[in-house]
Amino acid sequence: MKHTQKGLTLIELMVALLLGLIFSAAAFQLLLTNQRTFELQQTLASLQEDGQMALRYMSADIRNAGRGNILQGTIPPVILDSTSTHGHSQNGTSHDELVIQYFGTSDCQGTTDSSEVEIINRYYVNGGRLLCSGSLSAGTVELLNGVDSFQIQYGLDTDKDENLGVTRFVNASATMLDASDEDTDDAPVLVAIRLAILLSSEELNQQTPNSSSTHYVLDQQVTSPSDRRIRRVFSTTVHIRNYDSEEV
Repeated sequence: MKHTQKGLTLIELMVALLLGLIFSAAAFQLLLTNQRTFELQQTLASLQEDGQMALRYMSADIRNAGRGNILQGTIPPVILDSTSTHGHSQNGTSHDELVIQYFGTSDCQGTTDSSEVEIINRYYVNGGRLLCSGSLSAGTVELLNGVDSFQIQYGLDTDKDENLGVTRFVNASATMLDASDEDTDDAPVLVAIRLAILLSSEELNQQTPNSSSTHYVLDQQVTSPSDRRIRRVFSTTVHIRNYDSEEV
């Protein structure tokens, strides 16, 4: 009488278990790779969104700079006087400061006034956070976190030819709008402001630490530390709409 063999031998069972482990490990590795890729893409998208948002927000405010009232058609768009109670535009060691002014009804923090008053908004970095302080508000509002460098340059029109255009970009100084020629009283006109931000991710997304890298933020060379963070530079140039056309 023949007996039909049923089931698996021990060797066949071990081979089947080994193949199952191999396929499971491959599937798990693929899952981890896809997860890291997703996290990396999410971080890059977040950096891009945050950087562009901050630039758009400040650009919209800068376009108001220099707007006067009924009695004054235009006023100086930026404050350079160090005695100003709301701060002044200046160059810092790691970060610059930008202080703009115009006549309006609300400041950069959203505080409003029933009548049109002089608005002074100060943009600066403290503890890696880009902050805005408005003259109508108490305290500050945070616009952005993870800021490694915040740089500002000012576009001047030094040619008195009745044609608007930037002839040179300079850093903030108390004399940047003074007469550039001893033989003339004609002072350069501020017609543009250039912004740049070096932004770093909050999460440590790189699998291995990067070696220290160099980023160029306008005229500044910034060396980033060796870590696992992702960094990107964002920049834009904003045209000053409110200027005295007779001075161009």
